[in-house]
Amino acid sequence: MNPSPESASGPARNIDWDQAAAYYDAYVRADFDQGFFLRAARAAGTPVLELMCGTGRITLPLAEAGIPITGLDSSPGLLGRFREKLLGRDLPVRLVEADARDFDLGERFPLVYIGFHALAEVLGAADRRRVFERVRAHLAPGGSFLLTLHNPPVRIAAAHRDWRPMGSALLGPGRSLEVYSRWEVAPSRGRIQGFQRYRELDASGACRQELKLPIVFDLIARDEVEEQARATGLEILRVDGDYEGSAFDPETSPFMIFNMTPKA
Repeated sequence: MNPSPESASGPARNIDWDQAAAYYDAYVRADFDQGFFLRAARAAGTPVLELMCGTGRITLPLAEAGIPITGLDSSPGLLGRFREKLLGRDLPVRLVEADARDFDLGERFPLVYIGFHALAEVLGAADRRRVFERVRAHLAPGGSFLLTLHNPPVRIAAAHRDWRPMGSALLGPGRSLEVYSRWEVAPSRGRIQGFQRYRELDASGACRQELKLPIVFDLIARDEVEEQARATGLEILRVDGDYEGSAFDPETSPFMIFNMTPKA
């Protein structure tokens, strides 16, 4: 059965990352965007708020650089893994378990960001509007909201219906992990759905455990982001196509990276 959005009172996530929390850091090792957010935090000032932070792939390097940061996520499993990384370390990071559509931290931040295309996991424009509203309420005057998304046509072209490897990793002595995925595109709904399959192997290569995790996310168009920004009192300052600041090309850019600020 395909996963569906939860009720307005439930978590913003529709993917049960708790199931895969023990494997997440083993295969998600990308660091191509960390320098981008580090530079942004240094330019904007502190403290910083990251929504849908997961296990801290981006949050932790900023904290290690001395930047006070709050990481918010609705998955107790992912946050549990993050807390394990913080044990015994005196870092300026606070973790909050909360829904990105419905939270109030009682403060404003010079920089709020959602990295790694995570907003796409919030299904439907109405629920994404609620995220934008919460972001606007937590932005300091003149602050920055950075939002990273897939570029829909490029992401659609990369979808595949057959099982393909996503990565592999060592989990420990005599244990390894293989991760596969397959996808289907529903263009009329602007949605991609499919599965990630995790296979934990022993030293002989025999499968010890297998997990098949349903995945669904929306392909968010640029015009929706523009409408969400207008409706929630945000102004889009620029849209880049990658983390090096290249101009966005709707046909070829891998990403849409929006830099927004509150309207005066």
